[in-house]
Parts: sequence; structure tokens; C-alpha cells
Amino acid sequence: MKIRGVNIAVILQYGHGTGTGGYVQGRDYINPAMRDIFDKIADEAWKEVTSS
Repeated sequence: MKIRGVNIAVILQYGHGTGTGGYVQGRDYINPAMRDIFDKIADEAWKEVTSS
């Protein structure tokens, strides 16, 4: 999603400056949400690599 050309997911993940000179620290919300999927992919890849 973009608002005024800004990717909201990116500024939420990594943080951003505000219009008044402040800074909002990012929050890692993408990696925890994807962790189970990444783990499943890694497990399946490892099984494929180690199977004979």
C-alpha cells in the first residue's frame, strides 16, 4: 500500500522521519509473520538436499 508515493510497509518495518523533525522507530512485523513459512521452506529444502 502506498500513500503519497510512500510504501507504508517499508516505513513501518524500518522507521521514518516525521514532518516535524521527529523519528518513529520501525517495528519488525514482517519476519515474525513469515517465520513459520521460512522454517517450512528450509525444512523441505534440507530434506531434499539430504535425501539419497
